[in-house]
Amino acid sequence: GVTIHNRSIFFEMLNRPIETIHEVQGLTPAGIERMRRRIERLREKSPRVDFGDNLVRDEFALTLDVLSHGCARADLSFGKRSRGRVASLPDMKRDLKSIMERHERLWLARNRRGGLKASISHYKRNLREYA
Repeated sequence: GVTIHNRSIFFEMLNRPIETIHEVQGLTPAGIERMRRRIERLREKSPRVDFGDNLVRDEFALTLDVLSHGCARADLSFGKRSRGRVASLPDMKRDLKSIMERHERLWLARNRRGGLKASISHYKRNLREYA
């Protein structure tokens, strides 16, 4: 795996500019594909899990979608060397807008509006990359 001190590889894939994600030491198209398969295995198992609450189930599904979006950003960065289907920028924008809408709904189900703006600020930064 990739070792990054005090951060995760997903943090890097979601917070770095797309054009620099492929520069993360140890990150490879094969590694991204392994991550994607693990995410999908979790998604396939989730209907059998007793989350105890639909809100928790929705939060888990959103988390998997955010992780998948990170993989898609990495695919964009690797371009033709990517093993995954490289999404178009309009597809990425549409996917991220859906994530943001769900994030806001789930945030407001657990929290007051305060803090929401800061919570989605990195998503807004990513949206600008897809313009």
